[in-house]
Amino acid sequence: MKFRSLLAAAAIAAAAFGASAQDTYLHIYTTDTVTVKEPNQYGGYTEKQLGLFTSIPMNQVDSVRFLKQKNEFSRMSTRYNDSDGKSVRNLTFLNKVTKLTFGANPVEFHFTIPSDPTLEEVKSKVDYLDADLKINGFGVYDDFAGTAKIRGRGNSTWNWAKKAYRIKLPEKTKLCGFHKAKNYVLLANYIDLSLMRNAVAALITQLVEMPYPLHAKPVNVYLNNNYKGSYMLMEKVGINNGSVNIPAAQEAESIMFEIDTNFDEDLRVATPKFHLPLMHKDPDAPADPTEAKAWFENWTNDFNQMENAVAEGKNIGDYIDYQTLAKFLVVYNLTANQEINHPKSIYLYKTRGEKYQFGPCWDFDWAFGYSPTYRTASSTISNEEGQKLIEDAKKQFIAQYGSMNNALYRYIWYNGVPLYYMGNDDFMSYDQEGNWVVWPWGSTGYAPTYNGYLLGTGKNVGTGTAGNGGEFFMSIVMNNPEFMAAYKEAWQTFYSKIDTFWAAFDAYATELEPSAERNHTVWPYIYTTASDNDLEAYNDKTYRGAIEILRQWLKRRIEFIKDPAKNYGLYDPASTYKRGTLSTK
Repeated sequence: MKFRSLLAAAAIAAAAFGASAQDTYLHIYTTDTVTVKEPNQYGGYTEKQLGLFTSIPMNQVDSVRFLKQKNEFSRMSTRYNDSDGKSVRNLTFLNKVTKLTFGANPVEFHFTIPSDPTLEEVKSKVDYLDADLKINGFGVYDDFAGTAKIRGRGNSTWNWAKKAYRIKLPEKTKLCGFHKAKNYVLLANYIDLSLMRNAVAALITQLVEMPYPLHAKPVNVYLNNNYKGSYMLMEKVGINNGSVNIPAAQEAESIMFEIDTNFDEDLRVATPKFHLPLMHKDPDAPADPTEAKAWFENWTNDFNQMENAVAEGKNIGDYIDYQTLAKFLVVYNLTANQEINHPKSIYLYKTRGEKYQFGPCWDFDWAFGYSPTYRTASSTISNEEGQKLIEDAKKQFIAQYGSMNNALYRYIWYNGVPLYYMGNDDFMSYDQEGNWVVWPWGSTGYAPTYNGYLLGTGKNVGTGTAGNGGEFFMSIVMNNPEFMAAYKEAWQTFYSKIDTFWAAFDAYATELEPSAERNHTVWPYIYTTASDNDLEAYNDKTYRGAIEILRQWLKRRIEFIKDPAKNYGLYDPASTYKRGTLSTK
């Protein structure tokens, strides 16, 4: 570390933030766990361990001294006042200090559970807990104090150690500059070392000018004064909730569908042609079950007309708004989000008399080249033992769902873990570190490469309740000049703003950094974005290392998909697929 350059950067930053209305903090970054000396009541000093990141309010900092160690200014002593303004403390950083920054602290969400003030984790993703919520905006955003409800959320992500949350407020409220809404989500980004893959996808939805783009804001979350980590505040997908804000008068004549192989909503159906797992998302269905069933059937019949046109290669433009679908696919294409082929987390909506529009975009954990860590249970059990486990699991699935056919892409709690049925006697579960355990005998890792085509077929072709997402989207776009014209326009809209994209990318990474560094004092650097072979040199398992991997992967992805001769990376131009000929069975 160069002493002069660090001081100069600190001085410039301090001057820049001095005139700001925001609360300014001194952020201290180190290469190792920091040992600090604090005065104790006996007149001596007590050593304690801090994490890799420390943050001190600037209005409490009295002085900063840099100390030489082996002819290098790598130690630092900070004298500051406690918040009471009386106690004076000295922190001596004995390990290498790599960087100082001055800036606002990330927004803080403090949840207190009056009924259980010792609770350390939300236990359910079904039942809400009543909470008192205080938000510290640090002068950047408005503070908030009021009541809220909080519960867990997510499908596979709910089984990982760091939980995601859903918030419900008593009335529509504007938080962190978002549109007023009652419902928000706090994404954990547990498998994303960069903590910003979903934020990058949200940025793309804005630049490509989707009708209802996403927004993201890094925040620190506390539950009963326990620090839970860095989270990402985002809108909850839905109608008239800060997400899809169609006119209120049209809401009763509108529908939002979710297509997802979790297939876990009360109103759901496997569509007749592509076996898509179609579910009701919004607005609220009629309260009477018989009326709700008839209402949903009416809307699914409408969807089936569109699906039939797709399957038969007819003029799909009579049913689907190509402009919004094109923007939707630009987002998925840039991120190489393969969830579209499963399909999972796919949303579309319609108002009577209008066309289907795709969006909002959602769920970009498994994208940008991410590849999970796989292991197989067969390494610890014999074939005979494995077969017994399978037969036992199948009995439990049949007891819960009636048949293995109905159990496809669904799960049971088996020996304390969620066990998913993938078809053909293949099962999958998660361990607490987020690794996929595939059994009985084998597994294959899959990473969406930067030079791979977005749309494929046969990903979930099956005879079960859901599948054929790849066929559905491929049948819409292939050999479709009208759609490709809309896609070209949407791509050019994004690419004309490429400088804005990279500037916003860097700005978000910088804003997130203090929160990310603190997050990794609680959640270790276990996960990183997987890279393709020529990115393996970027194996720095730190926050900034993960950001660089993400940046390099995106640059290569952009270069690959900007070529019209490659159908902009949507599907392989060498394929022999023809509209209306793909399998729907």
